[in-house]
Amino acid sequence: MSDTKENVKKETQDSEKELISKTLNVQNRRYYIDVKENAQGRFIKITESSVSGQKARVFMSATAAKEFIEKLDQVQQVLSTLPEHDPKNLAPEGLLKSFTIVKDSRRYFLDVKENERIRFLRVSMLSNGSRTNVIIPIEGIQSIQETVTGMLEDFFSDIDSSSVPEKSKVLQSGNMIIYFDLGSNRNGAYLRISELSGNVRNSIVIREQDFTRFRDIFNEVIDSRFTAESKESSPVIVKSEDTGEVEPSVAVNDEDK
Repeated sequence: MSDTKENVKKETQDSEKELISKTLNVQNRRYYIDVKENAQGRFIKITESSVSGQKARVFMSATAAKEFIEKLDQVQQVLSTLPEHDPKNLAPEGLLKSFTIVKDSRRYFLDVKENERIRFLRVSMLSNGSRTNVIIPIEGIQSIQETVTGMLEDFFSDIDSSSVPEKSKVLQSGNMIIYFDLGSNRNGAYLRISELSGNVRNSIVIREQDFTRFRDIFNEVIDSRFTAESKESSPVIVKSEDTGEVEPSVAVNDEDK
């Protein structure tokens, strides 16, 4: 790593203040759950450390952590309704249920999975096209939930839930997910439309002054498609050879002749 990168990393670490840190041991994994503070505010960091020493981290704002807690309730409800783990009868690709959180320009995926040995929760954070995964055995879900809940109560009690922005609108089609996010900056309000396929995300931004024109063009495209389909499904008109009358072309059964 270059000296410049080392200096940036050190400055980032020096600018962060650790308010509390707790350690949880689940099976052969260790989890560090921290409340930290920097110039942008307070946040929660969850770090998974495996036996090999490898570490994976996810970061959450207070609003993301609150929704994370709510999703963990749903995860545990799903787990309580599942039949006993059967290594010979695993779910397709090992996926039993998936939940999504969209907060602070980040995407979080909570996937309830299983393999031949165990069932577990995979918490993935997708930010700027980069994905990190934290694996939590089901035995550790409640402990992590209780720890994060306590930290929210002790360090984020002043967060006003009424000030939380409206959730993104999400459209899922096959393995592709499209997000519609309203945002604002010094130039005004905008709509960001993001397409997520695998680990790749592409986005476009529509300025507020273009909302109406964008809507009109979108409606025109839909109308033109419906018009084309209507023409394709219209009956073909043919002329009767005997009477000269015009009649629609229809299929005639032998019994009707």
